[in-house]
Amino acid sequence: MATGVLAYRARNPSVHTLPLLVTSIGGLAIVALVPALRRSVSGLLVGCLMVGVLATALVRAPPAGADMWVYHQMGRTLAEHGDSPYVHPPSDYPDDPWLDRLWLYSDDLAPYGPGYLAVTSTVATIFQESRLGVRLAYQLGAAMAVAACFVLMRRARAPDWCVALCVLNPVLVIEVVGQGRSDAYPALALLIAGLTARRWPHAAAVVIALGALIKLPVVLALAGLCLWVWRRDGFRRGVTVGASGAVPFLLAYAAAGGTVALQGTLDIRNISNGSSVWTLARENGMDSVLGGDLGARLGPVGSLASVAMVAAVLLAAILLLPRLFDRHPDAVLGTPLLAYLLVSAYPTARYFMWILPVFLLRPWAKQATVVIAQSMAILVTTLYAAALLLKTQQDALDPGAALDDRAFRVFHGLPVVLALLAIAWLVVDALTELRRRASSQPVTEAVLSDVPA
Repeated sequence: MATGVLAYRARNPSVHTLPLLVTSIGGLAIVALVPALRRSVSGLLVGCLMVGVLATALVRAPPAGADMWVYHQMGRTLAEHGDSPYVHPPSDYPDDPWLDRLWLYSDDLAPYGPGYLAVTSTVATIFQESRLGVRLAYQLGAAMAVAACFVLMRRARAPDWCVALCVLNPVLVIEVVGQGRSDAYPALALLIAGLTARRWPHAAAVVIALGALIKLPVVLALAGLCLWVWRRDGFRRGVTVGASGAVPFLLAYAAAGGTVALQGTLDIRNISNGSSVWTLARENGMDSVLGGDLGARLGPVGSLASVAMVAAVLLAAILLLPRLFDRHPDAVLGTPLLAYLLVSAYPTARYFMWILPVFLLRPWAKQATVVIAQSMAILVTTLYAAALLLKTQQDALDPGAALDDRAFRVFHGLPVVLALLAIAWLVVDALTELRRRASSQPVTEAVLSDVPA
């Protein structure tokens, strides 16, 4: 009920958002932690509740400036104006009646993959000037992707309480379905890839490529899959699996304009928010983490963008090594993306939803715990900050904006603190697992040496 109310009131958050969030998030946590409650959860119950909260999320339109209006404007650039949104920002068409829906991004090139631009141009062609049609197209599309995740997780025999943690997750309901965002599709793609990679790794690579054509960072999952197949089946098969995903991915980008199609993504890599661990390295960063200076939360990060990328590669390598020995490839697909998000300059709650379904295929996965905790902390911070800014009539982009609220100061530092703790926990766990495997290897070889050929 709390999640449904949050979804309905997401357009106008208030200070009452915080207790609703605590009820929603705390309720899911209690069900996951109490054995009797976990056992009482049924697939039918989860399915009925999912339909209810998703339907509630579809009732109201998101505010002007929401991502779906950006999607549609870029789709109109392709469908109505016959130009590439990778070359022409929305502001190039000042007479377009949809331009007034954009508070932000009117001067930005498309940061989305060519696969999603094909979707946006199709929506723009079909619904044209219908704002209701456009809204429902994006919201229903995200809702159907979540419903598909529910069906696939149930067929894969994931525990019902794990399915509930996914499809009833307030981040997925409010930030993705309610806003009609594209983040549900990479989540579905990675889930399908995780379920098919063991028997059909080439098909899984193609599915990952489709997800990466929506959100570029998803391509990191392909690297994890190739390494897992290489260790299991040999170098040649690992290369062919990689080629199965890389070829359609590269051909799609070549058809969309080659490196020109990457410009929008490259432009946004140099911005950050206050949930990033790199906030601590910026001027007034500590004050920002403690809920003070809003001006330090957004804006260019300079050379930190390159540092963050190097850190992501190193962290992904450490976390991936023990996972390459897993029988199932679920964690291998999500781990590189988790490493990327933990050290990203611009982490948001909805980005973590890309990898939540695939991690929840196994109960009590450490990665799933990190994903849920981090996404919930960011959601609490952003929604409560939005409510306070609305109450005080301040602009989040105003360098002089500040929020003098005790609860906000407590919650605002949580994403950074949790990210640092998660990185330490996952690294220690990975190194411990590698040491355990290394110490058991000589014993295994000695036993096998005594077995007759």
